[in-house]
Amino acid sequence: MMRKKTLPINVNHLLLNRNFALLWLGEAISVLGDAAFDSALALWVGTRVAGGQPWAPFAFSGVYLAGTLPGLLIGPMAGVFVDRWEKRHTMLIMDLVRALLILLLLFVSGLLPLPLVGGLVLPIWGQLLAIYSTVALLSTCGQFFGPSKMALLGDIVLEQQLGQASTLSSIAGNMGWLLGPALGSLCFMTFGPLWSVLINALSFVLSWLMIRGIHVSETARRVAVSERGHFLREFGEGLHFALSDRTVTTIIGSGMLFMLGVGALNTLYLFFLLENVHVPAGLYGFFVAVPACGAIVGSALIGRFIRRIGEARLLWLALLAWSGTMLVLARQEQFWPAVALLFCLGGCNAWIGSAIMPLLLRATPREMIGRVSGVTWPCMSMASMLSTFLAGFLSSTALHHFHATLGGMHFGFVDTIYTVVGLLALIASINAMRKLRTFGPEAEEMETSTDQKREVNIG
Repeated sequence: MMRKKTLPINVNHLLLNRNFALLWLGEAISVLGDAAFDSALALWVGTRVAGGQPWAPFAFSGVYLAGTLPGLLIGPMAGVFVDRWEKRHTMLIMDLVRALLILLLLFVSGLLPLPLVGGLVLPIWGQLLAIYSTVALLSTCGQFFGPSKMALLGDIVLEQQLGQASTLSSIAGNMGWLLGPALGSLCFMTFGPLWSVLINALSFVLSWLMIRGIHVSETARRVAVSERGHFLREFGEGLHFALSDRTVTTIIGSGMLFMLGVGALNTLYLFFLLENVHVPAGLYGFFVAVPACGAIVGSALIGRFIRRIGEARLLWLALLAWSGTMLVLARQEQFWPAVALLFCLGGCNAWIGSAIMPLLLRATPREMIGRVSGVTWPCMSMASMLSTFLAGFLSSTALHHFHATLGGMHFGFVDTIYTVVGLLALIASINAMRKLRTFGPEAEEMETSTDQKREVNIG
């Protein structure tokens, strides 16, 4: 078998790969649109649709549920079809469908008048149903788009550059989540929900144009009908691989422990800032942006060293750093130290994300990437949902009036839960270190079997 040509590993060289540059730019635009839409959606539901209603927080929680459930219910099954279909073609269809769904929301919600009918004014429950349905369908499309993008990435960049590609993707995503909420909020407050929704539709159109310009080899084509097996058998094969491969099971196990903490961190974030750090409510938006800034800087820094460190070592080191930062943050009551710690937390998030995708791509045969992704990410989403529920439930009931003193340190309900969050991340780090300790930069390259090597398109 011919060995793949080795090119210098640096970011500039990777961005000269036309295919990757188009994929990266499409991702950056799409994430920016999603972040703007999510921000506008929160304001739309909270101030317009359910504004002034006592059940407004519950109504908004329905948006989160509608966006999360498809990943749990459809994600594993979607992986079978992702592995069958041509990845680029699948992404094009999903972007087009998502743009049409956004435009349809404009009509059914009454933001734009229907042809021949005129303005449509739905009752509150009808507006909420339209929003929930659209969010759920958008998330469903994402279950096909995400794994296809990951498989396509493995086809258009060199194996040695997977770490750098993951880092650049992290930068694009965090830039979108840093700028998108401000853009969505500004558009909503200035022009109302119409233009905020249109921005997201436009982002999908632009993403479609970027992906359309990507050229892939025959290795990225769909699986022939004659080569397909029975649906349940294909699903079972992917599930068996995901639950038996050492690298994949380690990512799932450590990832679930980590996401058990992240869900609680996000749920109680506002209460931590207000009650522990004593931040004025008006600065909440600033503190939301701090971890995103840290993630951008962290991604830029790790890009130079990820190949030298190795993704496996980076994973457990990043989890360990995240754990230590979280344990210190849980005890923090000062403004600027809290800012610094949240910045570091964001950097650790970027390092964890930069390690996971290359590890999954190297461990998984290309023909199973969709199915393995369809198991891995829903498991983490399920852990996050469970953590979100438990953190909200316990802080509202059993731990609501909790106060304790240990070793001269006072603990309330938020810092107690945050301490547990840090310990969960510590366990995740130990699990990853123990199971992947034989993986160094050289070992990771040797572990990749020849039958899993991908033909590369350098655009």
